[in-house]
Amino acid sequence: MGVQVSVVNQTPYTWYFATQDKGYTRIDAGHTTSYEEKREIHRYFYVRYKDHSQHCFKYEFNTHKGNTSFILRETYDRSQIQMHCTSEGGTHYCPNYGKFLQTYQFCTTLCT
Repeated sequence: MGVQVSVVNQTPYTWYFATQDKGYTRIDAGHTTSYEEKREIHRYFYVRYKDHSQHCFKYEFNTHKGNTSFILRETYDRSQIQMHCTSEGGTHYCPNYGKFLQTYQFCTTLCT
């Protein structure tokens, strides 16, 4: 029997996540989804922003610790995206590409 893994997107952006067994699944802004994962020591979870080819996050976790959640949220100053794993206690950060693109689009509109 496996464990439940929840992915919680608390950002205003769309993300895609995958495991070593499944392709990418879309998770829209403000949504939560769950899937069943095998009970193994080494499981991998990948997250990318929109159609980017590079992973923003690659995380190894242990499903023997039970059900877990991966929570995506912006940092207070919105400069980074934070991913937190509830069963492992680890928090990782990546640049906030969505905020960067919004700022870039605003500046190019303003300057033209």
